[in-house]
Amino acid sequence: MAISKVKRQLLIKARERIIWGKNDLICYALMDAARTQEEQHASHLLRSYISQQLGGGWMRLEIWQRENGYGNRDRHQVKQDRINWISWMLGELE
Repeated sequence: MAISKVKRQLLIKARERIIWGKNDLICYALMDAARTQEEQHASHLLRSYISQQLGGGWMRLEIWQRENGYGNRDRHQVKQDRINWISWMLGELE
């Protein structure tokens, strides 16, 4: 996935929102972090990418995890999984 400067900044803002408990879900964090029209467009593209990675539709990460054999993760672990997924999208994790 190509990460433009706007997408990168938006992902960083969304990750901060999740870290500080302002949002639980990546897609909502992206929507809430987007202020300008350019950021709103980037948010839409990122949310579409995430949806596609979860098999289409709008499935929550913990539901995908449970359906794919990664169930029984507590709330704190799912939060960390979301933070890690954003870090991976930013190229910070391999």
